[in-house]
Amino acid sequence: MAPVAILQSTMSTTPTHTVYKPSQTWRPTEILNAPKRQSFAFDSMEDALAAFAAGEFLVVMDDENRENEGDLIISASQCTTEKMAWMIKHTR
Repeated sequence: MAPVAILQSTMSTTPTHTVYKPSQTWRPTEILNAPKRQSFAFDSMEDALAAFAAGEFLVVMDDENRENEGDLIISASQCTTEKMAWMIKHTR
């Protein structure tokens, strides 16, 4: 097997992670003028994926024929200290 060369120019010297700033307090997203639902309905996959990409929590449901429970998930790359604290506080 031939050795692999890593080019110095392809390596980034700037950090790629978000820096935590204590002055930023996370709050759940408030949707203004949301339509009133008349019955229970799941959100579309497009809406769920957009919310996940934006760093919002999702409730992923099991099948009704199984435990019929929900799991709260969030993108690890979008999770902040405040979001983790909120999750721990409201899911224990």
